[in-house]
Amino acid sequence: MRPVIVGERTNVIGSRKFKTLICDGKFDEASDIARAQIKNGAQIVDICLATQTVTRWRICEVSWNWP
Repeated sequence: MRPVIVGERTNVIGSRKFKTLICDGKFDEASDIARAQIKNGAQIVDICLATQTVTRWRICEVSWNWP
C-alpha cells in the first residue's frame, strides 16, 4: 500500500501566514496555499479554520488526481 501525502499548511493554528490571510478575508490567496500543496504532491489537504477570530470562511476549491 502506498502512503497518502497530506498537505497541512492550511491550518490557522499551525500556520501564521494562513491564519493572517483568512482573518484578513483574503480567501483566494489562502486557497493558493492549498493549490500549491496539491501541485507539490499532496493528495489530501487538511483545512482547519478552528479559531475564535475567524468569523467568515468558505471551502477552498481544490482538485487532485487519484493514483
